[in-house]
Parts: sequence; structure tokens; C-alpha cells
Amino acid sequence: MIIAESPGSAGFHECMIMSLNILLLYTFHAYMGSVPFLKEIASVLLQSGNCDLSETCMVFPNKRARLYLSKYLGELAIKPVWAPRYLTISELMEEVSGYLYADRLTLLFELYKVYSQISGSGESFDTFFPYSETLLADFDEIDKYMVDANDLFRNLVGQKSLEGRFSYLTEDQVALIRRFWNTFDPENISDGQKTFLSLWELLPGVYEGLRKQLHEQQLAYEGMAYRQAVENIYGSQEIIGLNAQKYLFVGFNALNACEEKLFRFLKNLGRAEFFWDYDSWYTNNDIHEAGFFIRENLRNFPPVAAINHENLSDHDKRVFFIPVASNTGQASVLASVMNTLGISEEHEKERTALVLADESLLIPVLYAVPDNITDLNVTMGYPVAGSTVFNLVDSLYDLHRNSRIGQHEKNAWYFKDVLAILENPLLKFHYQDISDAVRQKVIDQNLVYVKESDIFPDRRKDLIFGGHLQNVNVVNYLSDILAWIMRQMS
Repeated sequence: MIIAESPGSAGFHECMIMSLNILLLYTFHAYMGSVPFLKEIASVLLQSGNCDLSETCMVFPNKRARLYLSKYLGELAIKPVWAPRYLTISELMEEVSGYLYADRLTLLFELYKVYSQISGSGESFDTFFPYSETLLADFDEIDKYMVDANDLFRNLVGQKSLEGRFSYLTEDQVALIRRFWNTFDPENISDGQKTFLSLWELLPGVYEGLRKQLHEQQLAYEGMAYRQAVENIYGSQEIIGLNAQKYLFVGFNALNACEEKLFRFLKNLGRAEFFWDYDSWYTNNDIHEAGFFIRENLRNFPPVAAINHENLSDHDKRVFFIPVASNTGQASVLASVMNTLGISEEHEKERTALVLADESLLIPVLYAVPDNITDLNVTMGYPVAGSTVFNLVDSLYDLHRNSRIGQHEKNAWYFKDVLAILENPLLKFHYQDISDAVRQKVIDQNLVYVKESDIFPDRRKDLIFGGHLQNVNVVNYLSDILAWIMRQMS
């Protein structure tokens, strides 16, 4: 967990590290004298004669940065100005490619249709789904690094064949192919590897088939759009989607092959400028791995404007060690940490970011944030599998999977599944009057399976424990429960 200045920060003067045996939590508070990277860029853009913002497109790695750049432009502008156009690199590639991005579900089903046609296996979608995500990720990477798919999926006899038959490949492309094959010994292939190789042999056709199917619908996955965008700009007389007079690329680090080609194309036309967010403490050290990509970017795409990159070594820091026993313990002391650092004033809260190393800490951290901090900007994702709703659906599945039908077709449920339902955060308010009594009854009578009468001695009707699922539509059952919970909480 890191508390740091908003995007573009560097130069922290206080650091709180909470750990026992390993580094568990960092807390950084921004050095108030440093200027955020994006604020420096806003200042450069507003300098007289720098560029016409109405004809300028700012390109970022993600959407978050555009919010702060707009804010800084508004703060620094002394007269009305046209705002530049803001795009992420993914959005720019989509425009230049001429495709539209397909949603994830569409991609999975299109991939399944192509795979079924080529393999003829009749494999169900449920069986195919676990490795469909991996295939899409592989296809995406193949296209972003512009690797020849036929060469990648070819059954290589050995690593040495890379050196001869594929001499035209770049080092990065060779490394990518090797990564797929370095676990295989062609002389001693296991049954599992043989199964995988039989699938591997189908992949060239699956890859081409998916691309063809999506092309016919003018859809694409991200890597396919990236590759098409590069092919368009280098192979077409009329280029769509590059209408701005100047493109400013801000805050990038590791570039894939498609991004590098786009950057080089616009640089050669004199229509691109580059702003790199880094600290010279990393780049001045030739063997420091954190500066590897930035050093290469500075050589290939040197910046025009002078931005301060001397923050980490310019200011003194103070480091505090606080031993905390667990991840949730780290979240619980967050309030006292923020009070110690004096994060209470509005301008300090805006210059402070809380960065979690473990995304599962998001919910405990949100509960631990002090009451006086009411405006939060949460930009991290949170897995559905970590949510209370997923937990509830999972518990309902276990409840009915492990149930038994006794006399008079009465249900009996495994005691652990019953307790998990009664104590689920979404249902606790409804079962709070009986959960302790049921737990005590299970302990006193050493119950393994619990009947409805054990849960509801008053024979009340209940949506969850009121029957079995043998002749019930599961989708309707879950929908009714979730709708009921929403009504109770509204």
C-alpha cells in the first residue's frame, strides 16, 4: 500500500513502512515543494506559441491522466483556451484501424465457434472456457508484437532451429517464440504435452479464423486493432483516424512493437512530441532495470520540452517502521497513519494517492479511511471473485450441491454451508436473530446435516431454505434472491 502524490509525483519526504518479515505496506506522503508531472506538462502547453491546443491530441496509456491534466489546465490558464483532444493509446489505435473493439463475451463466443469448426471435437463451451482467455491473451500479444503466427505455432524440432529458419526475426520476436517453447523437450514429451501439442497444431487455423470472422463484422480484439492500425499507416495512401496536427504522447514506459512503429511514423512526419515520466535516479544508472525501457525511449524518441526529472534525490526523506501482523491489520491502522502524516487539508488529500500492492485489500481499506476524507477516486479494478455477491452465489451453490433429501422430500443441508449463508454479509441483517442459535445447536447436538426445522423452529417461510432445487429454474432462483436482497437494502 502506497500513499503518494497524484499522477506525476516524485520526491517524497516521508515514508512509513509497515512490515514483519516481508515488506507489506509502504506509505509515502508527497513532498509539497515538488510539481506534479502533469502540471508541468499543462504549464508547457500553455506557454505562448507552443502549440494550438485545438489542433492537438494528447495520448495517454490510460484514462486517469486526462482528468488531472484537464484540472491543471483549468488552474493555470489565465484566459479561455481550447482544450486538446484526449485519447488513450488503445482508443487511438482503434480509430486508425477502422475496427470497433468487441466486448469480451463476444470474443469468447466467436473464438469458441471458430475452434469448434476447426477442431470438430464437439467440446462444450464450459470445457473450452478455461483456456479461451489464455488463447485470446496469446493472440493479443502476437499481434501487438507483430509476430508471424505461423512461425510461432510451428512445431519446432528444437531451439536451434530458431537461429537458422527464423533469422529475419528481431531479438524480441525470437524471445517471444522461445518463451512458448522453453518448457518442451521434443525428445521426451509427456501425455499432457502431447494433448497440448494437438491443440497447438490447430492454433494457426484458429488464429486466422478468428481474425477473419471478426473482420467480416468490422470488430477486433485490441491486438488485432493495433496490428491493423500499423499496417494501415505504413501501407495506405489515405490514413484514417490521424486528423490532429500534433500528437503529444505522455507518460508511456514499455512500448510494444505496434506502439513503437506508430510513434516513429508520427515522429518522422514531425507531428509527434513525447513526454516521459521518470526520475533520473533510475535512468542515469545504466544497469538499473527500472530505467531500461525509459532509457531506450529517450534514445528513440527524445523529448522536446524540459521537464523536471530530479525529484527522488533532491529532497530528504524520513522513514518510519510500524510492525503490523496481517494485511487486514495494515488497513486498520490506516487512519492513524494518515493522521500522523497530517493528511487532512483539501490540497493535501488531492496530492495523496493510496496504492495497494494487493487488490484484495481494497474493501478493508475503504472501511478504514478516516471519516473526514469523503471524496475518493478509486481507479483500481476489483475481481468479481472477491466480492460478497460472488461469495453468496458460491455459498448457495455449495448449499444445494451438498444437500440431502430425507423423508417426505425434506432437505437437509451440510452445517458449514448453512453457517456460511447465515453469516454472509449480504444476509446477516436478515438472519441475525437466528445465526447464533443455529451455530450453538450444531455444536451442542454435533449436527452434520441441518434440517429446516433446526434453522426455523417457528416454521417461517424462507426464500433460500424454503425448498430444494430439483424442479426449480436456477437462474430464476438466484435472480429472486438477489432482487430480494436489493429490496431489503434499498
